Amino acid sequence: MKIAIIGATGNVGRRIVDEAIHRNHDVTGIARDPLKLTPRNKLKLIQGDANGDPSELGKLFFGHASGPVRWRDYKSS
Repeated sequence: MKIAIIGATGNVGRRIVDEAIHRNHDVTGIARDPLKLTPRNKLKLIQGDANGDPSELGKLFFGHASGPVRWRDYKSS
């Protein structure tokens, strides 16, 4: 699955990115400063701000699976 994660450099965002990659998803990490994340396979880094223009943020989600992501959905069992 191709998913986008806003706040990929934050505490929870980093964990969701790690778990999604571990589960073999293609991840787009969206962050104000994407250089804070280490580039790796299955991870595409994009600059974006959740507090910015909603139409611009929406463009970053094009082609990704949609729906809310909750941390408990990705915790290891």
